[in-house]
Amino acid sequence: MPNPNHVILEEHKIAFMLPAKVANTSIKAAILKARGIVFEDFYKYHHTNEFVYASKEEIAALGPDWLKIGFVRNPWDRLTACYADKYHPSWDFDGFINLVMSTKDYGADIHFRSQSYDLCIDGVPVPWMVVKIEEIESDQVGWGDVQLMAGHRGLRLGPLPKLNPDNGQDFNGFYSDPVLVQKVGERYAEDIKIFKYSFKGVEPVISAPEAPAQKAKKPKKADKTTNLTPHQAETVVQITAKLAKQDGGQKPGPIAVRYACGRHAVPELSDGEITNAFAEAKRRSPSLDLREVIGKRTFRPEPPAA
Repeated sequence: MPNPNHVILEEHKIAFMLPAKVANTSIKAAILKARGIVFEDFYKYHHTNEFVYASKEEIAALGPDWLKIGFVRNPWDRLTACYADKYHPSWDFDGFINLVMSTKDYGADIHFRSQSYDLCIDGVPVPWMVVKIEEIESDQVGWGDVQLMAGHRGLRLGPLPKLNPDNGQDFNGFYSDPVLVQKVGERYAEDIKIFKYSFKGVEPVISAPEAPAQKAKKPKKADKTTNLTPHQAETVVQITAKLAKQDGGQKPGPIAVRYACGRHAVPELSDGEITNAFAEAKRRSPSLDLREVIGKRTFRPEPPAA
């Protein structure tokens, strides 16, 4: 059965997996605006026939040429947003938590159903790119990376609008009782484990014991691209230069570089290799002829939509 929060764009070969209360409305609005559609009533973004919806199993079955993007949110924060928007003031917060604890995912309200239930199969995320809402405007994997990668496929996403906001409510205020913190940790143990979340100052509650702490190792100095062939190393340098030029000379994010290089059969790159490639690209002349080295496999972003 299709999930109304999983959107597929066949013409761009992009799948967006959007759990409820994870900037769902804002992301749908950004997608539709990029396609020339704007609604005055933001609730229409939830009930529009402009989208094609799919189940996580259907998205998992899409080919490797599809871009699959998922979004997640801190479980404690997401639950308070759900409570404030959907259950307050009819329920007190303690009673709401007890409802959540006693409801299995398969029968749960989609607004508090586990994100791993919507995004994972056998504990493995279906989207290969997962964006944390808390980091969406940071230098980590964020909206800028989504814009860049969608743009290469002809979907020109603008800034992310802020629709149906929860007004920056600090979720810590709801959890003055440590028992509630632990209950939520137990209920969303899979989300916490898979997407690496924790409550501020409180260790995540998961069933598996943590490995004993080991002495931190000194990070190794980034080596040059020694595990790449000369041709592959040159490909990485030129692709990095191309992306940097598109972004005003800024170093491109590792997600974008790995994605672009993967299209040219370049193996998985380390952060050190990407850093070295960018340094080499900056050392050279900015006018690089990609066709000369890469030939028919040149990385070419799709032209802007007319």
